[in-house]
Amino acid sequence: LLTNIVLATCALTLTVVIVKRERRAPVVAAPTGAPTAPRELTARVTEGDGRLAVGAPRGAITFVVFTDYQCPFCRVLEAQLDSLRERSTRPIRVAYRFFPLRAIHPLAVSAASAAVCAADQSTFAPYHRALFAQQDSLSDARLLAIAKTVGVRSAASFKRCLSSKE
Repeated sequence: LLTNIVLATCALTLTVVIVKRERRAPVVAAPTGAPTAPRELTARVTEGDGRLAVGAPRGAITFVVFTDYQCPFCRVLEAQLDSLRERSTRPIRVAYRFFPLRAIHPLAVSAASAAVCAADQSTFAPYHRALFAQQDSLSDARLLAIAKTVGVRSAASFKRCLSSKE
């Protein structure tokens, strides 16, 4: 009984110390111009990049979503955002940044690169939706097939973009 009381007291004291320390910790803002995506995708993904957004061009509400095309939770979030967009009385815009978890989603980097290539041909929104719809098979051949399905202007240009790893 005495041991339990001592452990509970220590846990409570430690919690109070941590909470006080967190309250006093200064808020550190991210440096201006900090990359918002993995380095290999930052070349064309900038803060004002409307090509990688879905919804109202200048919506009253903008969500910035860090996504991974192989992540099942990201797929659920996407459905919830679509539902919110339909129900909202205010215009909503969702800007996408890529955050592929390479260790568990090895095809997510290629899918994100393909989404940027689709954006180059003004087909980001349909390509983005198709990637989540076909999340279980994102091979290079499938990425090209999706591009043709959503109507990219030039399949050859899309293929060059995808293979360039720019």
